[in-house]
Amino acid sequence: MKPALTLALGNDRAVCPDVREVTFTSTVNPDGSGLDYRWSTGATTPQITVSQPGRYSLEITNGVCSARDTVQLSRLSLPKVRFPADNLYCLNEGPITLAVEPQQADLNFLWLPGEGNQSAQIISVPGTYQVLITNPDGCTITQQFTVNKYRQPRIAVPDAFSPNGDGQNDELKLFHEGVSDVEWLTYNRWGSVIFYTTDLAKRWDGTYKGAPCDSGVYAYLLRYKSAMEPTRPALHKAGQVVLIR
Repeated sequence: MKPALTLALGNDRAVCPDVREVTFTSTVNPDGSGLDYRWSTGATTPQITVSQPGRYSLEITNGVCSARDTVQLSRLSLPKVRFPADNLYCLNEGPITLAVEPQQADLNFLWLPGEGNQSAQIISVPGTYQVLITNPDGCTITQQFTVNKYRQPRIAVPDAFSPNGDGQNDELKLFHEGVSDVEWLTYNRWGSVIFYTTDLAKRWDGTYKGAPCDSGVYAYLLRYKSAMEPTRPALHKAGQVVLIR
């Protein structure tokens, strides 16, 4: 007579969202030799690896006796927290506060580098900072912040302008912040420079040598430096603008 079979798949499992796969292994008594395995997934092995939440069952048989067990896989929730819209900061005007907004109670905050278990940190040294936020279930999310000594220079050119004399959007101008030593070059379709200036306030009226340029797409190149850190190498930005008549 063959001995009775016993089967155990262990306790139900609840895992954090960052756990991609979970393996369930059967424990059989007296042993697992000469058995047929039939999982609810269709697998016929002593263990399975799954990724989707749900209930999984296994039936084993030795030809005479059988045993069956089930196990549940569920997903826990990530910490509920609201992050700031921007993760790039500067110290132009002294120390700043990096902060996140908890949306649930009993969250744990770990700042790297940093100290204390608070949702905010006062920063006075440039660098890269991370906050690891863990909820009571043990699930963690991470947010990274970059803190510069000075704000990075920003410069932008509109996508289009219409120099048709109606008084609206007749000239192309630069939008900038923290920029110096600019060179602005605009090219026609043959690669010739048709507009050049080193004056941030100057605008292009859509002409070349006093004659209106045709409607179309014109390439531009910007060379500029940071007004806060003028010794740093020049930056470059290239793009296209549409001239509409």
